[in-house]
Amino acid sequence: MIHVGNFVQKNFQTTQPYVGVNLIRKELISHSAIVVLEEDTNDYLGVLTPLDIAQRQYNLVIDCLTDKPMLQFECKIEKALAIMHKHNTDVLPLENQKKFEGLVFKYDLVTFLSSQNTKQGKRLQRNDEKIKKSEKILTAIYNSTRSVRFLVAPDYTVLFFNKTANENAFLLRRKKLKIGDDFMNYARYLLNTTDSNLKRDFKTALQGESVIRENETQHPDGSLWFTTEYYPVYTDNKLIGISISSRDISERKKNEFLAQKQSDTLKDIVFFQSHEVRRPVANILGIISCLDNSNFSEENKKLIELLDITTKELDSIIKAIVTKAIVTRACYNNEEGK
Repeated sequence: MIHVGNFVQKNFQTTQPYVGVNLIRKELISHSAIVVLEEDTNDYLGVLTPLDIAQRQYNLVIDCLTDKPMLQFECKIEKALAIMHKHNTDVLPLENQKKFEGLVFKYDLVTFLSSQNTKQGKRLQRNDEKIKKSEKILTAIYNSTRSVRFLVAPDYTVLFFNKTANENAFLLRRKKLKIGDDFMNYARYLLNTTDSNLKRDFKTALQGESVIRENETQHPDGSLWFTTEYYPVYTDNKLIGISISSRDISERKKNEFLAQKQSDTLKDIVFFQSHEVRRPVANILGIISCLDNSNFSEENKKLIELLDITTKELDSIIKAIVTKAIVTRACYNNEEGK
């Protein structure tokens, strides 16, 4: 009979409960799980996973541990997978005759069932293939964009980064990024922001709110504009970190400033035409209306009438120009607001 006892792994890594998390972070990520043993007796205390330190922002291993059920040696594979799913973990401890025996990994169980000619095995295999396909698509999307992208744990540990982020880190810091790095060592260089502003927006995102910032930085070739976005990321309704992306929007801002300048110019034209140009025209029309033409000759009356018609025609032209300028400016403003 096949049960989870057949898949126990005993070559696990161990640590002490009062060790600092930063000292074992890289080792933890590379091994997926570390067994925590009591300092004096070496008794089993728990299993530490990357998700534990992502969810709990503490300095010591003991404070990051979460309660995980112990599998029995004779536990069925299907039941073990159900327990893992319920507790949102890929690894659980196993006991044999009331003693800690080792670790059981979800990957080993799924691989075994997938190799069996069973409905559940085929279903798990299909699901695994879908997950791998989704991961490939996600990786392709992340690596094809020119935006800098990160997934950062609540304690500022780098959980994921894309190709552009790695290239920029090497260009600006002469260092290649690694999973488990402290994001704050790169943030101000890659996001073009200050540590205080980043921590403020990061904290807001940890509370479940998305944040979008635009900031200007000065470079030798002139000012550059960047937009930085912070989005909380959840797995099974549990916050695992913050997705951070940053991209250069200098060209867009340049177009916005140009459009605003054009809008302001049109505003000045509208004001000049509606006030400065129409004022003398209005004066002429006012003078004409005040003239007493009873003593004018017929020829002078025709001249005054022609002056009145011409001046009113000029006033209509000015009004049409002003109206067109107002409509054009409104169109610029609408395009700018999109």
